[in-house]
Amino acid sequence: MTLTISLDEETVRRMKIEAQLLGLSVEEYAASVLSRERPLSGGDSKTRNFGWAAGMGIKISDDFDEPLEEFKDYM
Repeated sequence: MTLTISLDEETVRRMKIEAQLLGLSVEEYAASVLSRERPLSGGDSKTRNFGWAAGMGIKISDDFDEPLEEFKDYM
């Protein structure tokens, strides 16, 4: 199926920039926009795995939320 649409020059320019930033061709970017999909960077689908860093030994000190001495004059 072929779809032909007319776009003003500014819209075409912005689509080219967006496609380039996402690592997609203009055709891939336009197809993703028209199908209401989120454009995929680099063309591959990645699922976020929340909590992947759990238990890696990252420690936040107990006084993390305490005011810093350096900013005492500003508070």
